[in-house]
Amino acid sequence: MVDKTTDTMWLAQDVHMAWRGNDVVVLKVASDAYSCIVGGAEILRPVDHAPDAVAAHPDYQAELLATGLIAPDRPATRRRRAPPPVRALQPEPHAPFGSAVQTAFLILAAGRRFEVSPLDRLIRSEPLRRDQPASSRVAEVVAAFYSTLPWVPSPGQCLKRSFALRRLLAREGIVADWVFGVRTWPFLAHCWLQIGDVLLADDLDRVRGFSPILTV
Repeated sequence: MVDKTTDTMWLAQDVHMAWRGNDVVVLKVASDAYSCIVGGAEILRPVDHAPDAVAAHPDYQAELLATGLIAPDRPATRRRRAPPPVRALQPEPHAPFGSAVQTAFLILAAGRRFEVSPLDRLIRSEPLRRDQPASSRVAEVVAAFYSTLPWVPSPGQCLKRSFALRRLLAREGIVADWVFGVRTWPFLAHCWLQIGDVLLADDLDRVRGFSPILTV
């Protein structure tokens, strides 16, 4: 149904979409909720090089506006898309005792913040420091993180782990993209970190099975 008669509209501020075949997965960050518009690709399609925009069929625009999925004006916050990862960084988990102890405290602190923060606040969290340049420390930080995880209570799911690792990297001045992805039938959500096209401590084939829906 989507054709040249569609109009370009803007995704609402807290709404993100991913296309899986003929379906559209919707993430509302404010409510931390996913939903699926089965057959939604018939009325909505992404716009190349414009993560904020969708092409919406005129017959459905009023309904999409009423449900808060799209907006007539561009949101103030611009969106980004991370490049598809092409290689993965999988360092051997090892860390000196002193580094492991410090890392454990940082993971626990990140875990406490994670437990009391809704998703919209987590993704707005600013990196702790940006005054140091990115360096080969990436592999060392990732290795220390995964060496320490078995000794930290409740390391948690991918969301909690990636939040903690992103904060550890930020302390070294290393800013990583936090990418959320989805798949359907059955529905699954996953998130991971990457720097450029390098995936950090995750399985490349697994990540490629998900369609990115949000990049922080």
